[in-house]
Amino acid sequence: MRTARYALLATLAFLGLWLGYVYHGNFVLKPTQDHTVVFIGDSITNHWDLPDTIGVYRVIKRGVDGETTSDMMARFETDVFQARPDKVFILGGINDIQTAYRADPQGLEAQLQKTARNIAIMTKWALKSDIEPVLCSVLPVGGNYSTLPPDEINAAVRKLNQFIEELARAEQVPYLNLGQVLSHPDRPLLKEEYFRPDGLHISPPGYGDLTNAVSNFLQ
Repeated sequence: MRTARYALLATLAFLGLWLGYVYHGNFVLKPTQDHTVVFIGDSITNHWDLPDTIGVYRVIKRGVDGETTSDMMARFETDVFQARPDKVFILGGINDIQTAYRADPQGLEAQLQKTARNIAIMTKWALKSDIEPVLCSVLPVGGNYSTLPPDEINAAVRKLNQFIEELARAEQVPYLNLGQVLSHPDRPLLKEEYFRPDGLHISPPGYGDLTNAVSNFLQ
């Protein structure tokens, strides 16, 4: 009888492993596959010192300096689909704004519409692949940002974030307002302690608070 019971347990354990489960005693089966999240974006993502794991999730970072949302779309298959994540955090758009403003400030509105469409396309791609997209707000620039007029850039950031939030609501997917974590409560600018001297990139304390926001979201 004992031999037969051990044989049954061994068979259950083998079937569990074959199906992606592992036997833990008392016939409790738990999944063995990793939960994975991918962060896709530009330099803000690339310079983010994300931990290897957050909660039950393995973290994969796919940020590339200087990229626009069109660039992110071009590598979405290799950087997101091939990882087969549970969720993908999409954070991009500031380079779209900067590039369009430098080329022609009058054409910024058209670029915002294009950027919103790009994010919408990536959202649809993820949903069709059973990946939950998490749409992140574009971060504002700091008051010492001197490359372009900070007030005008942040006005464009706010408008793009409205598009992104509306998209999240329409697609019934999460919207993560990262800008709210780092911004002055009374001014649409990054808090001084949260940006680097260029007024665009994030300081270590800022990234620490962003990581805390993501960790709270994933709990």
